[in-house]
Amino acid sequence: SGSCTRIPWMLSSLFNWSTIVAFDDFLNRKPKETEDTIRRIKWLFDNDEYNLALDQRPDCHKEGTTYTSCYGRMFPDKPAPTLTTGFMTPGRGRFVHPTRPRVLTPLEAARIQGFPDSFKFPVSNAQAYKQIGNSITIPVVLNIIENMVFIIPINIPTTILYIINIKMKLFNFVF
Repeated sequence: SGSCTRIPWMLSSLFNWSTIVAFDDFLNRKPKETEDTIRRIKWLFDNDEYNLALDQRPDCHKEGTTYTSCYGRMFPDKPAPTLTTGFMTPGRGRFVHPTRPRVLTPLEAARIQGFPDSFKFPVSNAQAYKQIGNSITIPVVLNIIENMVFIIPINIPTTILYIINIKMKLFNFVF
């Protein structure tokens, strides 16, 4: 389908970073970054790059790697990359914010995965981070289900009502 979700949708209504750090909410917390991580992120922005140059990477990656998204910055005009439980660590994927020199907050990652802002994680912070990274991206799954209606010969009105019911019950909003 042509309705691919782009990054600005997830990030558009978030507060300025100076406001976010005032919250005592784990979803809005900026992860702790090492000096090396700060330097690498700064390099991406100073050079207007989305892939970290080999000479800026840790010694173990300076010869290159088959996973080129390590230490990558998200593209603001492209679909979000696959998130993993390592979304708070830039060395584990393309998890640097597209317009701000930092990694994603858990709230931003949860939005990318399709969690509504009202969703409450009734587990520890560490478990919530794992749930966010391990989750199936709900908007994508719902898009697949909606498109299956046209492929599989089934009772279309019942299927559409079922999809709407899923959206309303699980997320309290319609994508």
